Amino acid sequence: MIVTQVDEARADEPHRNGVLRITIACTGVAAAHFSLCLHVKSRHLGDAYRYPTEMPMTLIGDKRSFAFETSPCDEHAPDEFLTVDIFVADKLLTILDNAAYVPQFCGDIDAEQNHRRHDLTWLQRRDDLTGMDLTQAHLYLTKTEHWSQFLNWGPTTDDISCHLIIFRESLWITAFLYSENPDYDTNDPVVHGCKVSPFDLISILQSQSALMRKTADNHRMHRSGGG
Repeated sequence: MIVTQVDEARADEPHRNGVLRITIACTGVAAAHFSLCLHVKSRHLGDAYRYPTEMPMTLIGDKRSFAFETSPCDEHAPDEFLTVDIFVADKLLTILDNAAYVPQFCGDIDAEQNHRRHDLTWLQRRDDLTGMDLTQAHLYLTKTEHWSQFLNWGPTTDDISCHLIIFRESLWITAFLYSENPDYDTNDPVVHGCKVSPFDLISILQSQSALMRKTADNHRMHRSGGG
Protein backbone atom coordinates (compact mmCIF):
# COMPACT_ATOMS: atom_id res chain seq x y z
CA MET A 1 0.00 0.00 0.00
CA ILE A 2 1.26 3.47 -0.92
CA VAL A 3 0.04 6.61 0.84
CA THR A 4 1.26 9.90 -0.59
CA GLN A 5 0.29 13.53 -0.35
CA VAL A 6 0.95 15.86 -3.24
CA ASP A 7 1.36 19.61 -2.62
CA GLU A 8 0.70 21.46 -5.82
CA ALA A 9 -0.38 24.69 -7.45
CA ARG A 10 -2.74 23.73 -10.22
CA ALA A 11 -5.11 25.50 -12.57
CA ASP A 12 -7.64 23.08 -14.01
CA GLU A 13 -9.97 23.38 -16.95
CA PRO A 14 -13.49 24.55 -16.04
CA HIS A 15 -15.35 21.83 -14.19
CA ARG A 16 -18.72 20.48 -15.22
CA ASN A 17 -20.53 22.89 -12.87
CA GLY A 18 -18.90 25.93 -14.48
CA VAL A 19 -16.45 26.58 -11.65
CA LEU A 20 -12.78 27.19 -12.29
CA ARG A 21 -10.85 25.55 -9.48
CA ILE A 22 -7.42 26.66 -8.34
CA THR A 23 -5.93 24.44 -5.64
CA ILE A 24 -3.09 25.93 -3.61
CA ALA A 25 -1.11 24.06 -1.00
CA CYS A 26 1.82 25.51 0.94
CA THR A 27 5.06 23.59 1.29
CA GLY A 28 7.27 23.02 4.30
CA VAL A 29 6.10 23.67 7.84
CA ALA A 30 3.28 25.93 6.73
CA ALA A 31 1.61 23.09 4.86
CA ALA A 32 0.79 21.40 8.13
CA HIS A 33 -1.25 24.40 9.24
CA PHE A 34 -2.74 25.98 6.15
CA SER A 35 -4.04 25.01 2.78
CA LEU A 36 -7.09 26.15 0.89
CA CYS A 37 -9.17 25.42 -2.13
CA LEU A 38 -9.91 28.70 -3.86
CA HIS A 39 -12.96 28.72 -6.08
CA VAL A 40 -13.51 31.57 -8.52
CA LYS A 41 -16.93 31.71 -10.10
CA SER A 42 -16.74 32.67 -13.74
CA ARG A 43 -19.64 35.11 -13.38
CA HIS A 44 -18.15 36.93 -10.39
CA LEU A 45 -14.40 36.88 -10.62
CA GLY A 46 -14.10 39.18 -7.63
CA ASP A 47 -15.71 36.72 -5.24
CA ALA A 48 -13.42 34.12 -3.72
CA TYR A 49 -15.15 31.16 -2.16
CA ARG A 50 -12.79 29.49 0.29
CA TYR A 51 -12.98 26.22 2.17
CA PRO A 52 -10.07 25.81 4.59
CA THR A 53 -8.91 22.22 4.77
CA GLU A 54 -5.95 20.30 6.09
CA MET A 55 -6.01 18.01 3.06
CA PRO A 56 -4.18 18.55 -0.21
CA MET A 57 -4.79 16.05 -2.99
CA THR A 58 -4.17 12.68 -1.37
CA LEU A 59 -3.49 9.31 -2.98
CA ILE A 60 -4.13 6.09 -1.07
CA GLY A 61 -3.06 2.89 -2.79
CA ASP A 62 -1.45 2.48 -6.19
CA LYS A 63 -3.25 3.53 -9.38
CA ARG A 64 -1.65 0.62 -11.20
CA SER A 65 -3.64 -1.75 -9.01
CA PHE A 66 -6.26 -0.17 -6.71
CA ALA A 67 -6.33 3.39 -5.38
CA PHE A 68 -8.36 6.37 -4.23
CA GLU A 69 -7.39 9.96 -5.02
CA THR A 70 -9.17 12.46 -2.81
CA SER A 71 -9.37 16.27 -2.92
CA PRO A 72 -11.80 19.05 -1.91
CA CYS A 73 -15.09 19.14 -3.83
CA ASP A 74 -16.16 22.27 -5.72
CA GLU A 75 -18.56 24.45 -3.71
CA HIS A 76 -19.17 21.88 -0.98
CA ALA A 77 -17.83 21.84 2.55
CA PRO A 78 -15.43 18.91 3.24
CA ASP A 79 -17.72 17.47 5.92
CA GLU A 80 -20.44 17.05 3.27
CA PHE A 81 -18.74 16.09 -0.01
CA LEU A 82 -15.24 15.25 -1.18
CA THR A 83 -13.96 14.58 -4.69
CA VAL A 84 -13.01 10.90 -4.78
CA ASP A 85 -11.53 9.29 -7.88
CA ILE A 86 -11.21 5.50 -7.91
CA PHE A 87 -8.62 3.65 -10.01
CA VAL A 88 -8.33 -0.03 -10.92
CA ALA A 89 -5.44 -1.15 -13.13
CA ASP A 90 -4.69 2.48 -14.11
CA LYS A 91 -8.30 2.93 -15.24
CA LEU A 92 -10.22 5.90 -13.81
CA LEU A 93 -13.63 4.53 -12.84
CA THR A 94 -15.36 7.65 -11.50
CA ILE A 95 -15.77 9.41 -14.83
CA LEU A 96 -19.46 10.29 -14.50
CA ASP A 97 -19.58 11.12 -10.80
CA ASN A 98 -16.69 11.61 -8.39
CA ALA A 99 -18.50 13.64 -5.72
CA ALA A 100 -18.77 11.41 -2.65
CA TYR A 101 -21.20 12.27 0.15
CA VAL A 102 -18.92 11.72 3.11
CA PRO A 103 -21.26 10.14 5.73
CA GLN A 104 -22.81 7.68 3.25
CA PHE A 105 -19.60 6.86 1.39
CA CYS A 106 -17.60 6.21 4.56
CA GLY A 107 -20.42 4.08 5.96
CA ASP A 108 -20.42 1.94 2.82
CA ILE A 109 -16.62 1.57 2.85
CA ASP A 110 -16.69 0.56 6.51
CA ALA A 111 -19.43 -2.00 5.88
CA GLU A 112 -17.43 -3.37 2.95
CA GLN A 113 -14.18 -3.80 4.82
CA ASN A 114 -15.91 -5.26 7.88
CA HIS A 115 -17.68 -7.80 5.69
CA ARG A 116 -14.44 -8.73 3.92
CA ARG A 117 -12.60 -9.16 7.22
CA HIS A 118 -15.18 -11.39 8.90
CA ASP A 119 -16.60 -13.45 6.03
CA LEU A 120 -13.81 -15.07 4.06
CA THR A 121 -15.96 -16.91 1.54
CA TRP A 122 -14.98 -14.27 -1.06
CA LEU A 123 -11.45 -15.73 -0.96
CA GLN A 124 -12.58 -19.23 -1.88
CA ARG A 125 -11.93 -20.60 -5.34
CA ARG A 126 -15.09 -21.12 -7.40
CA ASP A 127 -15.31 -24.30 -9.48
CA ASP A 128 -17.97 -22.76 -11.75
CA LEU A 129 -15.39 -20.25 -13.03
CA THR A 130 -13.01 -23.00 -14.18
CA GLY A 131 -11.97 -22.55 -17.79
CA MET A 132 -13.08 -18.92 -17.98
CA ASP A 133 -10.80 -15.96 -18.61
CA LEU A 134 -11.19 -12.80 -16.52
CA THR A 135 -13.66 -11.14 -18.90
CA GLN A 136 -15.84 -14.24 -19.05
CA ALA A 137 -15.74 -14.65 -15.28
CA HIS A 138 -16.61 -11.00 -14.74
CA LEU A 139 -19.60 -11.10 -17.10
CA TYR A 140 -20.81 -14.39 -15.63
CA LEU A 141 -20.73 -12.93 -12.13
CA THR A 142 -22.36 -9.67 -13.23
CA LYS A 143 -25.32 -11.62 -14.61
CA THR A 144 -25.69 -14.34 -12.00
CA GLU A 145 -24.12 -13.50 -8.64
CA HIS A 146 -23.81 -10.74 -6.06
CA TRP A 147 -21.38 -12.32 -3.60
CA SER A 148 -18.34 -10.95 -5.45
CA GLN A 149 -19.60 -7.42 -6.15
CA PHE A 150 -17.24 -4.64 -5.14
CA LEU A 151 -17.38 -0.82 -5.27
CA ASN A 152 -21.16 -0.90 -4.85
CA TRP A 153 -21.36 2.25 -2.75
CA GLY A 154 -24.21 4.42 -3.96
CA PRO A 155 -24.38 7.17 -6.61
CA THR A 156 -20.62 7.70 -6.90
CA THR A 157 -20.11 4.10 -8.03
CA ASP A 158 -23.37 3.45 -9.93
CA ASP A 159 -21.53 3.44 -13.28
CA ILE A 160 -19.05 0.77 -12.16
CA SER A 161 -19.32 -2.98 -12.64
CA CYS A 162 -16.67 -4.43 -10.33
CA HIS A 163 -15.93 -7.84 -8.83
CA LEU A 164 -13.38 -9.53 -6.60
CA ILE A 165 -12.39 -12.82 -8.24
CA ILE A 166 -10.01 -15.62 -7.27
CA PHE A 167 -8.28 -16.28 -10.59
CA ARG A 168 -5.29 -18.59 -10.98
CA GLU A 169 -4.83 -18.77 -7.20
CA SER A 170 -4.65 -14.95 -6.81
CA LEU A 171 -7.18 -12.26 -5.87
CA TRP A 172 -8.11 -9.98 -8.77
CA ILE A 173 -10.19 -6.82 -9.00
CA THR A 174 -12.03 -6.61 -12.32
CA ALA A 175 -14.05 -3.66 -13.58
CA PHE A 176 -15.72 -1.97 -16.51
CA LEU A 177 -17.98 1.07 -16.88
CA TYR A 178 -21.60 0.71 -17.97
CA SER A 179 -21.46 4.13 -19.66
CA GLU A 180 -18.61 2.96 -21.90
CA ASN A 181 -20.22 -0.42 -22.58
CA PRO A 182 -23.99 0.04 -22.91
CA ASP A 183 -24.25 -3.14 -25.00
CA TYR A 184 -22.16 -5.35 -22.70
CA ASP A 185 -24.87 -8.04 -22.86
CA THR A 186 -24.17 -8.62 -26.56
CA ASN A 187 -20.64 -7.22 -27.03
CA ASP A 188 -17.95 -8.12 -24.54
CA PRO A 189 -16.65 -5.00 -22.78
CA VAL A 190 -13.03 -4.21 -22.09
CA VAL A 191 -12.62 -5.52 -18.54
CA HIS A 192 -9.77 -3.95 -16.58
CA GLY A 193 -8.18 -6.17 -13.98
CA CYS A 194 -5.25 -6.41 -11.60
CA LYS A 195 -3.96 -8.55 -8.77
CA VAL A 196 -4.27 -7.25 -5.23
CA SER A 197 -3.48 -8.87 -1.90
CA PRO A 198 -6.36 -9.18 0.60
CA PHE A 199 -4.24 -7.33 3.17
CA ASP A 200 -3.65 -4.37 0.85
CA LEU A 201 -7.30 -4.26 -0.15
CA ILE A 202 -8.52 -4.03 3.45
CA SER A 203 -5.76 -1.57 4.39
CA ILE A 204 -6.65 0.77 1.51
CA LEU A 205 -10.33 0.70 2.45
CA GLN A 206 -9.57 1.44 6.10
CA SER A 207 -7.17 4.26 5.22
CA GLN A 208 -9.60 5.89 2.79
CA SER A 209 -12.44 5.91 5.30
CA ALA A 210 -10.15 7.29 8.01
CA LEU A 211 -8.89 10.07 5.70
CA MET A 212 -12.40 11.19 4.75
CA ARG A 213 -13.66 11.12 8.34
CA LYS A 214 -10.63 13.03 9.62
CA THR A 215 -11.04 15.68 6.92
CA ALA A 216 -14.72 16.10 7.77
CA ASP A 217 -13.98 16.29 11.52
CA ASN A 218 -11.21 18.87 10.99
CA HIS A 219 -13.55 21.05 8.94
CA ARG A 220 -16.32 20.89 11.54
CA MET A 221 -13.81 21.79 14.28
CA HIS A 222 -12.52 24.73 12.23
CA ARG A 223 -16.05 25.93 11.48
CA SER A 224 -17.02 25.80 15.17
CA GLY A 225 -13.91 27.76 16.13
CA GLY A 226 -12.15 24.84 17.75
CA GLY A 227 -9.31 24.62 15.18
